[in-house]
Amino acid sequence: MRRTPPEKKRLSLAKDRRNAYGECPTSSRRNIRRNKQFSRRAARHGADAMLRTATLDEESAANAEVRARGSAELKRRQGFRKSPDIALATIIASKQARRARLRLQPRRGKRSIKASHEE
Repeated sequence: MRRTPPEKKRLSLAKDRRNAYGECPTSSRRNIRRNKQFSRRAARHGADAMLRTATLDEESAANAEVRARGSAELKRRQGFRKSPDIALATIIASKQARRARLRLQPRRGKRSIKASHEE
């Protein structure tokens, strides 16, 4: 089935996503990776600390391993979570609403360029 250009545009705006967290996209990509690394590292360090406290007998070592696995799973679940991106259509609508709101507000401070040329 062929789609019309307006239909394609509407589907594209619904499907495309944008990061609305408010930081630079380049640093956002870098920080997502870094935060995942930190949370995984914390899980590894926590598991290592539990295993180091285990004594040499086999039963306590097995208990420590079970606790370490459970703790690592818990830390993994509570670790870094990226906030979901927002649909591009939503972003565009909010930007247009903001522009309209700003257009209606009177300017404060400096005079507009048009007013200075009229004098």
